[in-house]
Amino acid sequence: SAIASEGLLLDNQVLPCSVEEIGLYLLRQHNAPVDKETLFLEYCNFLTQSAPLPNVLSVSKHRFASVLSASTRTITGQAGALRFRQSKERADGAMIKRLKLWQYRNQYISAEIIYKNAVAEMEKANIQNPFELITLLKQFPDICAKYHITFSKAPFLAFGSGNAIAQLQDLLKELSPISGEKLAQEYERRYGLKANTVKVRLLKEISPYLRNGVYDLQTR
Repeated sequence: SAIASEGLLLDNQVLPCSVEEIGLYLLRQHNAPVDKETLFLEYCNFLTQSAPLPNVLSVSKHRFASVLSASTRTITGQAGALRFRQSKERADGAMIKRLKLWQYRNQYISAEIIYKNAVAEMEKANIQNPFELITLLKQFPDICAKYHITFSKAPFLAFGSGNAIAQLQDLLKELSPISGEKLAQEYERRYGLKANTVKVRLLKEISPYLRNGVYDLQTR
C-alpha cells in the first residue's frame, strides 16, 4: 500500500517511493540475474496492482533500465542482466588493485582469463562472472587510465597497445613451427578467444607462413 507521507509499505518496511527502490525490491525477489525486459514487466505489473501511486513512477523501459543500471546496489552481467549487489567502493577498489593488472600489459584479452586468474578474489567480492568484472572495472576510470584499458566487445579488453593480430604473430615467433590447431588452442589458453574463432578470423593473417598444415617462420 502507498503511504503518501513516507513511501511504500512493503514486507513490513517503508521504502522511499521511487523507481529505483521499487525496482530493487523486485530484483531482490530473484536468486539469479534478471534481464531488464522481465524486470520492467514486473515493475509495470507492480504499479498496476498497487494502490494509486505518484505519476513520477510511470517511466519508459529505457528510463527504468537506466535507473537500475546506475544504482550502486546492482551489477550488470551478461546480455545486460541485472543482479542485486551492494557496491562497496573502497573494498572493490582494493580488490581490483590486487588483480595485478600490470601482468596484462599490451594484451588484447578476455575478462574470462582475468576472472579465472583471481577466482578467490571474485568469490570474496561477490562477482559472479567476467561480465560483472567488466562492469566493476568501468566504475574505476582512474584504474582503467593507469593501465590504459579500453573496452572492446565484451568480454574483451585491450591493455595499452594490445592487438589480436600482433599477439598471434608474436605467438608464432615463439612457437614456430606449429600446426594451426595447436596455435589456435594456445591462443585461446592465453588470451581467451575461442580456438575456432582464432582459426576462422585470425589464422588467415599469417597465411604466408603456412605450408603443409604447419605455420613456420622459415616458410615465407
